[in-house]
Amino acid sequence: MDARLKFTDEQAETSFADTVSGDSVLTIPLFQRPYRWTKQNLDWFWQDIEEIREGAAQSEFMGVVVAVQRGVRAGRPIPFEIVDGQQRLSTIYLFVTAAVEAIARSGETTAAANLVGTYLLVRRMADNPINTKLIPSYADRRQFKNIWDRVLSIPGFSTHPDIQSNPPKPPTASGAENGRMTAQYNRMRTLLARELQERGLEELQELIELVVGRLSFVNISLKDPTVAPKIFERLNARAEPITIADLVRNEVFSRIDDEPEEAHRIFEQHWEPFAARFSSSNSNDLLEKFLFPYGLVFDHNITKRELFVSLRERWADMVGPIDIITDMSRFADTYMALESGQQFNHFDGKLMDALNRIHRLNKPSSTYSFILRLIDAHRDEEVSLERVVAILKVIEDFLFRRAICGFEPTGLHAVFKGMWADLTQSTEEAEEQIPVEPSAVIAYISGKPTISWPHDEDFELAIRTGDLYHRKVNKFALSELEIASVGETPQDNFQIEHVLPQTPTESWDQEFGENWESVVNSWANLLPVTEKMNPQVARSGYSVKRQAFAGSVFATTRNFAEQIEEWNPDQLAARADEIARWAVARWPTNRQR
Repeated sequence: MDARLKFTDEQAETSFADTVSGDSVLTIPLFQRPYRWTKQNLDWFWQDIEEIREGAAQSEFMGVVVAVQRGVRAGRPIPFEIVDGQQRLSTIYLFVTAAVEAIARSGETTAAANLVGTYLLVRRMADNPINTKLIPSYADRRQFKNIWDRVLSIPGFSTHPDIQSNPPKPPTASGAENGRMTAQYNRMRTLLARELQERGLEELQELIELVVGRLSFVNISLKDPTVAPKIFERLNARAEPITIADLVRNEVFSRIDDEPEEAHRIFEQHWEPFAARFSSSNSNDLLEKFLFPYGLVFDHNITKRELFVSLRERWADMVGPIDIITDMSRFADTYMALESGQQFNHFDGKLMDALNRIHRLNKPSSTYSFILRLIDAHRDEEVSLERVVAILKVIEDFLFRRAICGFEPTGLHAVFKGMWADLTQSTEEAEEQIPVEPSAVIAYISGKPTISWPHDEDFELAIRTGDLYHRKVNKFALSELEIASVGETPQDNFQIEHVLPQTPTESWDQEFGENWESVVNSWANLLPVTEKMNPQVARSGYSVKRQAFAGSVFATTRNFAEQIEEWNPDQLAARADEIARWAVARWPTNRQR
């Protein structure tokens, strides 16, 4: 690029023409997000061009392009994987292509072919299945191919000698027939056809030279793709971030980016089914969340910042994409059972119940890496089912007691992330039984001086007087008491009813006086009810509520109505004592094993 047109003193400031010179190919990672620019973006792009044409500026700065050069194979172009700059580079490529169509349709096929050979295709190579200088994302490739098919359908163009000697070979079609790339291209060809008609061929050619030569970028070539998220974040504070899941997907398929048909097969038959396991109506980023506990399974010292580096090191010796996908898949079902409560028939019923209880404890993700490794060891027959279920019960007891007492989860990540490695470091032979058992887990947790495992006295006091209603485990606590009453799981969408209302009427105030505020949110004052019943009873007196409770679908609520004739401080205290005794036995402390 002419130094007089630059905005910086950086040698890396360059133009589109320089960027695609020689055999360079701009590769959008195979399954990266698609082209997204709209008419508004094109309007801004055109404003920059007009300022140069009108003499208001000599050039315009288009920002930073960040790329990673992938390995080069003999007889193939030089691929640059675009980390940041996809939208701008793709737009210029499409703009030149639209100009080619406009010029070719006017009958100037040689001028159009010259643009194709200079900016759109790499030179002829015998062993090169794709020769376009832009290889778009998987989702855009059908639109991209349709655009090329449209250009090649122009009478007399595909038979031009320069085109026949090196015909365009875009990547295999994939994705939707139409989308934003098609829509943007159609706007461009309409715009440029009008330019050609109004200003003539020579001015249109000057326009293209302006676009490819006087819109500048600063190119940053990364030595290591693992720093891509940090670079992207710093350069695009308001843009949609690159996620670790994006990098993982791109890493998986970069191993076969020169085998598009095989990549498509693996994507459809292996990657999509794997990614679909993380689908949820409540979240679209479960795969992203999964990757950190998955990484901790193999390196408990990593931080989220180091995650992708660690994963690449783990996968370094794996043969191909299927091996990596299979390795992650081993832990997918356990993760989804913990995170979303999903049920899996291939898990033993007792194991599924234990995992579901951990899930209903408000998804304590600090435990995930240990549990993923534990279930994986059970799958490999290194830890028995009975031991696994017992260990999960220990974790449940510990977490529930802390939650009831209002302890913050601070510090739990440090406990669980290294527990597997610490408990198994003495294992010398693969055939030896892994020494992870309930007593070892109890001792390990109890040995952490900064992490409290509440004793009975504190646990009972929290049950009697604590505010369960505002604890994250409130529904878990009520549902477990319901299960203990009838032996089956209650419906998940129950509401929590305050017997003594949160805003008491005069009659309730007379019964409880100033004491109501200290007990209104306590466990003893809470019952499960249906969504329909909850507003019906509201602030009613106990006689009205009792009649409604008697017909409840919940056993604890029916039993409450049957056994308690009046609801007053003495009855509330008695029920609190009863719940506390049951809970101490249900979730024992480390001293009761």
